[in-house]
Amino acid sequence: MFEVCNTLVKHNIPFWTEVNLLNKCIPDIVAPTHITPIIEVMSTETVEQFKENKLEKYTRAGFNSSHLKYIDAHKEFKELDLF
Repeated sequence: MFEVCNTLVKHNIPFWTEVNLLNKCIPDIVAPTHITPIIEVMSTETVEQFKENKLEKYTRAGFNSSHLKYIDAHKEFKELDLF
């Protein structure tokens, strides 16, 4: 998550971490001016587990898959993964 946040800072993209949204979703990173406003850093769960356990709550709040970006914490992070 540190590398993702550093990249957002480097590109002057405002963001917040661990924000408790009104719909009770708590995304890892919210970057509302970014093309993908919700960034989830997958470390303790897989994308499939996230989709199975949490995606419905995001969908009910009006987000869809194009609003979410998944970053695998177990792979080397590359800036282009965000854009």
